[in-house]
Amino acid sequence: MSNLSLLTMKQLRAFVAVYRLRKLTTAAERLSVTTSAVSVLIRQVEASLNTHLFDRTTRSLEPTLAAHEAIGSVERILQEVELLEAGFRNLSERRRGQVHLAVTPSIGSVLMPRTVSAFTRAYPDIRIIIDDCAPDQFLSRILTDKVEFGIGTPQDISGEIETLTLVDDELSLACRADHPLARHRKVRWANLASVPLIVVRGGLTGCAELSTR
Repeated sequence: MSNLSLLTMKQLRAFVAVYRLRKLTTAAERLSVTTSAVSVLIRQVEASLNTHLFDRTTRSLEPTLAAHEAIGSVERILQEVELLEAGFRNLSERRRGQVHLAVTPSIGSVLMPRTVSAFTRAYPDIRIIIDDCAPDQFLSRILTDKVEFGIGTPQDISGEIETLTLVDDELSLACRADHPLARHRKVRWANLASVPLIVVRGGLTGCAELSTR
C-alpha cells in the first residue's frame, strides 16, 4: 500500500485550506483547529507525497508547482466525498431512496392504496416499487432478496423470515338461505368436511375451484 493511499480527509482539507488562504492561522480558523495542528497536517501530506508543497515567506505560504498540480485532484476527491456523505444523509433521513416490497393481490387491493398515498405524502422523494405476486411466490421473493420486505398472506412461513401481524381477518361462508349451514351462527372446519366448496385455488389468487375438503 502506497503512502498516498493513507492520506486522510482531514489532511486533504488542511492542504486545500492552506492552498486557498495562504496562511496557517487563517486556515486553522476555517478548519476550527489550532495553527500547529494545520502545520502538522501539511507536513504529513508532504511526507506521504514525498513532495514539498509550500514555500514559506515572511507573510504567507506560497504553493509550489507540485501543489498547483495536486489541488484540482484533491478538491475533486473532497467534493466526491461530500456528495457521498450528503447521499447517505438523505437516505438515513428518508429524504431520498426507494423501497421495494412484495405484495399479494388481496392485500395489495385492500391495504396498499391508502398506505402508498400516505407514505408518498410524508416522503415524496422516496420511490415505492411494488411486486404484485401470487401467494406461493411471496416468500421466495423475500428469501432471494428480490425485495426488502413483503406484506401479504404467506404460505408455510419459514424460520428464516421474521413476521409481524398487521391485520387479523376472518373467513366467511356464503351459502343459500335454505342450506343446512345457514342455520349455524358459526361454522367450523369440521362442518365443512363433506360439503362441496368453491374456494380460491392455492397460489392462484383470482382463480377458483370446486373442492370437497
